[in-house]
Amino acid sequence: MVPASVTVRGGASVPLTVYALRKDGFSGPIALGLMDDPEGYSLSETVVPAGQDHVQLMLKVAPLTQEQPLSLSLEGRATIDSSELVRRSVPAEDMMQAFEYRHLVSAQEMRVAVSGRYTPRVVVKLLSKTPVKIPAGGSARVQIGGPWRSFFNKVRLELRTPPAGITLEKSSPVHDGVELVLQSDAGKVKLGLKGSLYLTASTEKTPDATQAKAKGRGDQSRKLPSMPAIPFVVVGPEKRPDKSPK
Repeated sequence: MVPASVTVRGGASVPLTVYALRKDGFSGPIALGLMDDPEGYSLSETVVPAGQDHVQLMLKVAPLTQEQPLSLSLEGRATIDSSELVRRSVPAEDMMQAFEYRHLVSAQEMRVAVSGRYTPRVVVKLLSKTPVKIPAGGSARVQIGGPWRSFFNKVRLELRTPPAGITLEKSSPVHDGVELVLQSDAGKVKLGLKGSLYLTASTEKTPDATQAKAKGRGDQSRKLPSMPAIPFVVVGPEKRPDKSPK
């Protein structure tokens, strides 16, 4: 489970990645859950899908400030030969070595520090039907609703560490929000790949924003809303109608 420590406001969510170190050819689904059932905490994803070795998720924390960091653990459950196998997560940090190689470095425990309280100014919702079906080698359009034009001069959206082969091809403001075009590379994705995609939103600095900050009005990027997760699944290529003459 990466990272091994996080700091977050009460009531907000923080991204985590869970890696499954599969052995002996096991490829089935792995159910995820929080150990000791901490009140007010929840996971956006509760399974590592069959055939996949990691999953991204969001940890939502209780809407309270904690004086001391909370020690948190996950557990994975899988059924093998009619028997349930339970494994406790190992907290780790994703480290880079020599500016090229990445590896996981284990830690003794995962610590969650909660400070202050998160109060969203804007509610952003996923309007498209889920899971979003992305054709292998094709694209899918996704609608997200929110009062974009009244809050931002310019918003840049990016996918946070998406699966290999899944990219955000385009994002366009529309009347009631924004439309995304998700693209898949047939040579890099597998049919049936599923999970959730997570967006990061940021604003490019403008002269008005720079002047406002200089006058003590604060950083405009703080007004960015929390983006919804986008459940998805990779499906077969779209069939094009046969236009050949008969």
